[in-house]
Amino acid sequence: MKNSGDNNSVAEVFERFVKASLAKGVSERTVKTYRGHFKSMSRHLDIGMALNELNNDVVNSMIVSMRSSGLAHNSISSYTRVLRTFFNWCDAEGLRVPAIPKLNDKETIKDTYTDEELKALLRKPSKKARFTEYRNWVIVNLFLNSGCRAATVRNIQNRDVALESNHIISRHNKNGKVQVIPLCEVMVFVLRSYMSVRKGKDMRLLHHL
Repeated sequence: MKNSGDNNSVAEVFERFVKASLAKGVSERTVKTYRGHFKSMSRHLDIGMALNELNNDVVNSMIVSMRSSGLAHNSISSYTRVLRTFFNWCDAEGLRVPAIPKLNDKETIKDTYTDEELKALLRKPSKKARFTEYRNWVIVNLFLNSGCRAATVRNIQNRDVALESNHIISRHNKNGKVQVIPLCEVMVFVLRSYMSVRKGKDMRLLHHL
């Protein structure tokens, strides 16, 4: 049976939600996102109010305030997804919370690199280039080859690279699972060249990143 609500503040109950999420095994990175989005929402929502005072009008006013402040649609959607996750936890705990209105989806088109820009990015640095420039060129090639996230690239270690099998073992992924990243022949050549220049003992492949 559901409780009528909770006399504790929204902020206090949110902290309970965060602790429960960590105990459940949610990654610290995800929890950091929870906290960051909640802090952003606090500019448009009185998180000091009691949870049992929350209602649909309060939530709608929060969203209207976000829109009036000029926040992008994608940002508002991201914030409300976190709030919905929080409310789902509250509901499972038997706490009464209002429903989150579904926002109309908006297609956003991101700017892409032109052919000229891609050619510039993929142009191999000269022999006089600094190591950091050479390393960054390798990173760009790896991004284009694999499409993996920056955090994944930063955490690739020497032991994860299997050039003879044309792949890299990715141990740091958003879903927490180990994945195999296939490498094209050009990428294998780039990495072989990089590793011969690198000559470092640091565990991370792209050290000093």
